Order: sequence, then structure tokens, then C-alpha cells
Amino acid sequence: MIKTFIFFDLETTGLITKNYMPKITEMSLIAVSRAAISNTKDNLPRVTQKLVLPIHPNEPVTKEIQTLTGLSNENLKEAQYFNCEVYNLIVNFINRQTAPSCFVAYNGNNYDYPIFLSELKNIEKNFSEEILSIDMLKLVKDFYSRKQSSTKGMNTVQTTTTNPSSNENKKGYTVRRKLDFTNSQPINFKLGSIYKHIFGKTLEGAHSAENDCLTMIRCAIKLGNFFLEWTDCNAIPLINHTKQRNI
Repeated sequence: MIKTFIFFDLETTGLITKNYMPKITEMSLIAVSRAAISNTKDNLPRVTQKLVLPIHPNEPVTKEIQTLTGLSNENLKEAQYFNCEVYNLIVNFINRQTAPSCFVAYNGNNYDYPIFLSELKNIEKNFSEEILSIDMLKLVKDFYSRKQSSTKGMNTVQTTTTNPSSNENKKGYTVRRKLDFTNSQPINFKLGSIYKHIFGKTLEGAHSAENDCLTMIRCAIKLGNFFLEWTDCNAIPLINHTKQRNI
């Protein structure tokens, strides 16, 4: 049973291609206890632990990425590059948490984890197999694939009884709106689209590593026991992503 969830997000110099592994320009780790995820009645837990680091990439940041993230070589010039001191900060942060700990990243398997592990490899460092990880994108897709078949009947009943012209039916509409994110499918599985589907409003502050972590936490709280149980069943060692990429 996972005790601590470490929500993890990166901003980088670009996307992974066959010939290019991006460099990190910003990273955020926000640790939340299992109890905080399951018991909080607010959008965010009162108690979190944060580590947010700007990272100098030691290579040019393109104008396109600067526009997207707000990060440039100029405003990163006083930040450290990814070195052993950064590694030690991360390890000390993880060691402060109650084990077992699990990293949670959105599309982490294909993006955040390989890039992060590549930076570790460059400085000849690695993590223990006891540090676990999941990809929240896979979790969300699994959630909606299961809900799609089980809630079709519920959707039909609520739709036919809705009539905004009466107060009684207006209540029915409110209830249906609260259940929208479980009864219907998002337009796509980007983090911003999932957030809008669940909360009914547009995500602000995208392409900030800290804001994306906070968005994942809000969504995890809404998913409740499904999030906790799915993570317990599907978490794997973070370092496995290096092994998978080398096959």
C-alpha cells in the first residue's frame, strides 16, 4: 500500500525524438500522504511538501519553448544545471516522506520519467528500486474505459427526467452535472481536458511544473479510491523506465 504520492512534472527544452533527448528546465515534486488524498474535503490537501527547482539546461532554449513555458536561457542563467547537488536535494526530499513512495506523472512513461532518468544517467546516478512510479494518463484512461460501460443506463435516466423549467427538475440537473465527469468521456486525454471535464472550467497556468502537479492532485482527489487502489495495483519501480527504453 502506497503511503506517499510524489506528484512530478517537468518543463524541458523540447520533445523526445529518435535523435534527441530533451534537457530539463524546471521540475516540481509535490508530496501528499495517502490519508490526505482520501480524507481531504477541499480541492487540495492542507499539508503538502514541495520541491520546485529551475534547472539550467546547458543548451539553447528555442523561442517556441520560451513562449510556451516562460523559461529562457536568460531567466535561467543563475540556476544550477542538473548536477549531483540537484540529485541530493531530490533524494533528501524523497527520504523525508513516509515509504513506500510513488511518483505520479501525467504521460510520465513516455516523457517525464525517461527524460529524468537520462539526466540521472548523465551524472552517473540512479534510484533505488523501492521508489515506485505510475503514469496518471494510463490511470485516467482506465478509469473512463471502466465507467463508460457501467454508467450508460444512469445517463439515459437522468437525461430523460431533466427539465430546467421546474425547481424540482433543476435539482435533478444539478445532480447530473456533478456526475458528468463519470458518466461521459472527455474530448481527449490531455491533462487540461481532463481537468475541464472534471471541474467544468479551463485549466490556468499550464506549462508550469508546479501548477501541473497541483492539477494532478486535484484530479486524484476527485477520483478518490479508484486513484488509490489503481496505484497500489499498478506501481512499478521508477528505474524500470530506463530498462524499458533500452529494450
